[in-house]
Amino acid sequence: MVVDPERGSRARPEWAVTDAATLGYGPVALNYTLQWIDSQALGGVEIETADVVAGPAGFADEKFVHDVSISYEMEDLATLYGGVNNLTDVEPYPTNSAYPVSPYGRYFFLGLRLRR
Repeated sequence: MVVDPERGSRARPEWAVTDAATLGYGPVALNYTLQWIDSQALGGVEIETADVVAGPAGFADEKFVHDVSISYEMEDLATLYGGVNNLTDVEPYPTNSAYPVSPYGRYFFLGLRLRR
C-alpha cells in the first residue's frame, strides 16, 4: 500500500467529493452540483508537524460548495442558460485567495450558446 505523506496539506485534502444531479423536462434542465472538501492544513503549515506546531488553528474546516444552473433549449437555434456558482458564498481558505472557490465568491452567470 502506498501512502501519500502530503495528504491533508493545503490543496491536497485527504477526501474530496463532487457530485451532480440534473432534472430535465422537455426543453428545460435544472442542474445542481455539490463539492465537499475535507479539512486540510493551511498554507505554510507542514502536515507532518501540524498537530504539534499549530494545533487546530493550523487547519481549515471542511467546505461544502453548491452550484445551481438552469438551461432552456430553443428549438434547433440555441441554448439559453444561467445560474449561480458558489450559491452559499463560501470563502476561500485564509491562506489562499482562490481555493476551493473563486476569489470572486458567489457569482451569477447568463449565456447563450448558438448552434451551427
